[in-house]
Amino acid sequence: MFNASEPARAGGRAVWPAAVLAGVIAGAIAFGLGRTFPAPPAPVAAKPSEAREVADALVEKLKAGKYDEFAQTPHLGAADDPAKKVALLKAAIEQSREYCKTHYNRTAGEFELVRETPLGPSLARVVYLERFDTGGVVWGMGLFRAADGWRLVAVTVEPIENAFPGLR
Repeated sequence: MFNASEPARAGGRAVWPAAVLAGVIAGAIAFGLGRTFPAPPAPVAAKPSEAREVADALVEKLKAGKYDEFAQTPHLGAADDPAKKVALLKAAIEQSREYCKTHYNRTAGEFELVRETPLGPSLARVVYLERFDTGGVVWGMGLFRAADGWRLVAVTVEPIENAFPGLR
């Protein structure tokens, strides 16, 4: 039992100075190692793929409101009726714009890359989120590398609630 009138044991006093000395030595060693071995360089951002560059150029057309130019982008498939494909895409974009006006108010003019998925050396899917005041629209673009460059395979435009049903 400890009695306040008894003198402290000799071994009890030497613990604190030893702990402080060990901390100072460890700090000095860490400082020295930090100066000797510099921090690793920051990772370099990877260059976007060709498909992503094409998709980004298409998104720039959407940002600028050039929906007709977007719809006239070369599509993959038989060249027997390209005007029909363009007309269908224009109608889908027009329907999407009307839906967005009534449900989400105005566009913020911002597109966020959600995901780029290379499906092979000649096929990719790039997905963007178009932000509005009170919601968003998900744009999905399928791209195929043809002999003369990247072409649209498919375009999907969905309200965010439909694109991600788990968010409801």
